[in-house]
Amino acid sequence: MSSNLFSQAFSFAKRETNKFATGQAATGAQLGAKPKRKAVKERKKLCLDNAVGVPENLGDWPLRLIIVGTNPSEHAWLTGHSYSHPANWMWRILKGTGIAPPSIRGAQDCLRMPGDAGVGFLDVGCGHPGTVLSEFSSATFAEWSVAFYARLTAHLQRAAMNAGCACGQCAAPPFVGFAGKRQWCELVNIGRKGKDKITKVDCGPQSERPAGWPFPPGTAVWVLPSTSGASPQTNAERFGPYQQLSDQLRLVNWPRQISCQAPG
Repeated sequence: MSSNLFSQAFSFAKRETNKFATGQAATGAQLGAKPKRKAVKERKKLCLDNAVGVPENLGDWPLRLIIVGTNPSEHAWLTGHSYSHPANWMWRILKGTGIAPPSIRGAQDCLRMPGDAGVGFLDVGCGHPGTVLSEFSSATFAEWSVAFYARLTAHLQRAAMNAGCACGQCAAPPFVGFAGKRQWCELVNIGRKGKDKITKVDCGPQSERPAGWPFPPGTAVWVLPSTSGASPQTNAERFGPYQQLSDQLRLVNWPRQISCQAPG
């Protein structure tokens, strides 16, 4: 290649690299190649449609903690295990803080967590896989919330029946932890407008409760850091709030002993 042609090719590559950063890169058709992006997306969707999926993982007995995610990632949907992506920090955090017992190896044992540790998992968007959070609007979260609250209510009813709780409240989990701020804010902001909306929330216990929240006041709600590998955090920022919650969780006996005083 002559120096002139090399210079032109280098300039084109540089321009295209810059365009990728702004979303203006030349398409395959413009470069004389057959466009493949659409076909890749169709194959991925077909793969997801035939995947294992991630159902609710709450069990039928009173829990100590329910961890609430946004929605299943595509990787989790394919494997059938919550937070299974290798870059996700959830299982390293749960094991490192003692929320998950030593018998739990990782995501492959997620279905054992309700029975082994009294820890259940449920996504606000349960049944709706996707990795790009920005694709889901506030209206979508509002739609998801109906089924989300119904699943929590159904679990509470099952747990109360199995534990012999007549009031239907004793079997509620002492803790619910939202693994990320977005899903909590979306739920709290349903029905709110303008300045009434919450735009910032700190990790830790929360005083607000969204409309339709099914658990009694005795259930503490914590907002925890996102465990996504794409979230830029230090280890102290990732682990700290989970460790604080773990310290509180140790005060709750497992298995839980329910002694309901309400008349049957």
